[in-house]
Amino acid sequence: MRRWMYVLIALLLAAASCGLFENKKDAEPPPGRRDYTWSVDSVYSAPNGWIYDIWGAKPNDVWAVSPGGAYHLWHYDGKSWSPDSNRNLYGLESIYGFSSDDIWAGGRRGPSLPL
Repeated sequence: MRRWMYVLIALLLAAASCGLFENKKDAEPPPGRRDYTWSVDSVYSAPNGWIYDIWGAKPNDVWAVSPGGAYHLWHYDGKSWSPDSNRNLYGLESIYGFSSDDIWAGGRRGPSLPL
């Protein structure tokens, strides 16, 4: 009986010396660069300058929809927003995609349409 106790104590000591029972926390990474600047970028679609929904496949491929005004569909290429006037879509309220070439938009005036 004592032999098993000695074996158990030896195993516990071996496990403790290997760090098995330590509560290891990952070291916090050092702070990153702080030389970035914030800028305001706005999309305005007069007269109703609201953006209802936004979806993006990548940081340089983002789409936004607006309910009214001159332009209803906007695209961000990573540098600036521009209206997509090639499509005649009105009253858009939602946009969603599965990939860069499979994007759908819809609103009150009809079902979702592929872009």
